[in-house]
Amino acid sequence: MPLKSVVPLPARAYLRERQRGWHRSLLLRRGIRMLKRQPRGSARVWRDLIDGWGHGWSAEAEYLDALAAAASAEHGPILECGSGLTTLVLATIAQRTGSPIWTLEHDPDWLRVAERGLRRFGLDANVRLTPLRDYGDFDWYDVAPTDVPTFGLVICDGPPNWTRGGRYGLLPVLGERLAPGCTILLEDAGRPGERETLRRWQSEGMIGYEIRGEERRFALARVPTAARGRNVRAVAGSRAQSDRRLNRPERRPRADRQPHRRASRKYAAAAVLAAGAILFSIFGLLPEALGDRPYNAFGKDSRAHHGAAAKRS
Repeated sequence: MPLKSVVPLPARAYLRERQRGWHRSLLLRRGIRMLKRQPRGSARVWRDLIDGWGHGWSAEAEYLDALAAAASAEHGPILECGSGLTTLVLATIAQRTGSPIWTLEHDPDWLRVAERGLRRFGLDANVRLTPLRDYGDFDWYDVAPTDVPTFGLVICDGPPNWTRGGRYGLLPVLGERLAPGCTILLEDAGRPGERETLRRWQSEGMIGYEIRGEERRFALARVPTAARGRNVRAVAGSRAQSDRRLNRPERRPRADRQPHRRASRKYAAAAVLAAGAILFSIFGLLPEALGDRPYNAFGKDSRAHHGAAAKRS
């Protein structure tokens, strides 16, 4: 008797799904193990990782290959916009390079997926739940430049393409935290939204870029060095200053600010003058109004007093 005629259909579906899950887990574990030994990766490593990820969205092999090459050469902090399989890849390579990984993620479900993967393989990354906020003409992660270090590499796969302004906010918000010559790997560069982001960045003098990839396009962009690199900080700084002005309470005119301080300074000066006058009068250091005879502490002419004392002696 065939086994499938004995086992109910729901049970067979459950067993098949468990078998596929076990197989994906095996592939992912094998891919991470090989990547630890070979940080630059290989076609087999990327295939195991992509097939074993099992959470729907995943980077392609060409993008992972460029990511591994850039991350292997970077020893400073790395910024990742949007978590996923790339979080595990970056954290695995960082065990060799020592680079701190900073990941911004606005979705709590994807945050839990990334944290679960990191714990499973004993990896470390600073994955932060960062909601999206309104920056005027675009939305982006709610992060302050003063809360993050300076980055030499950015892996940009977020926020989602339905976000207002797409991924444009990276440079206006955190441009001052991108080192001169910083590399930006922007995924999905074949989509209209990402193309518009690249066009705006380039028109504002913030980056130069080239499109790569055959299966799924991505952009390799670089923040200019030297004089041109100041454009990024200038745009980011002007937007941050404008944002601070919007949130700063209105300042009072100088003439209306804290009048009690001016009054207290006047009273202090008068008190010092009065104390000085008293000391001078007590110790006979003030001249007499119509003469130049010093007075002692008892208000008498000190020279007459000493003369009388000399006669008595």
